[in-house]
Amino acid sequence: MTAVTSSRVLAASLATVAAAGIVAGGLMETGLPAPFSQWLFIAVCMLLRTIGWLVAARRPDNAYGWLLLGAALCLGSGALGTSLLLREETGHGPLAGVAAVLASLFTVFYGLSWVFIPLLFPDGRLPSRRWRAGAWIAGTAIAAHWAGVLFAPDSLALLREQARQTLTDLRELAAGIHPSVLSQGGLVEAVEERCSRLPVTTTVAADAELRARRFPDEIEGALYFTVSEAIANALKHAAASRIEVRLTHAGGRLQVVVSDDGKGFDPAVAGRGGLGPLADRMSALGGRLDLAGGPGEGTRLRAWVPMPG
Repeated sequence: MTAVTSSRVLAASLATVAAAGIVAGGLMETGLPAPFSQWLFIAVCMLLRTIGWLVAARRPDNAYGWLLLGAALCLGSGALGTSLLLREETGHGPLAGVAAVLASLFTVFYGLSWVFIPLLFPDGRLPSRRWRAGAWIAGTAIAAHWAGVLFAPDSLALLREQARQTLTDLRELAAGIHPSVLSQGGLVEAVEERCSRLPVTTTVAADAELRARRFPDEIEGALYFTVSEAIANALKHAAASRIEVRLTHAGGRLQVVVSDDGKGFDPAVAGRGGLGPLADRMSALGGRLDLAGGPGEGTRLRAWVPMPG
């Protein structure tokens, strides 16, 4: 068997394993018959695997194809591990350990997708030697993050929540960003769905009239993603054990308040982080986003936009 043939066989094998993980993980999550949106999600995920296989099979000397296949393999493994992890709700089942390892590979997938795939385009080489130190730093950071996610205390609970959110993010990307539950059910239903299976006690309270009322897409989207980011921060950074979400419409304002009992933050050193773009979005809509809290006092996020009754 020639080297070229061996490379093609290896590329086809990796592509097959990646495809099997993507399809199995997607179908295990929803069961059969799967909705059209799930098939669309699977099809979008398969693009990475297909492009990587084509490049690696036709040009085995091009490292970029193998990089794409590696990312696709992490995506497929993560999808399969996510579905297994979501089935093992107690975290003590026989597949919990294997599922946790596979699901944690989503961290590697994101690192490859956001750093190395654009950096090494199109031939799998760095643009110049000056990028070498940055590439090593990025690779070390990805490996450290992966190890931290996998071996951190309560890693199964954290991985389970990250797995759900990763699938949600990917599915929303496939569907055009706007979450389907938000489009179909409205703001309150979307927030309740987001909070329904978190690994900590979560309470969602909303004015009765909000359940039957719809608002412009940009308003609902801005508030929904603000709540999602606040929840993610409470779980990942604040080590919260309880989260409360309150939605109100009064005084010409549509408002969400997200409170947690986590370790809080020091206002003097806290940065905008992931909330920065959301605060800017609130301002663009004529509203505001505020954070309150302190070390050991938990965090309270309040976001509102003007909305006449």
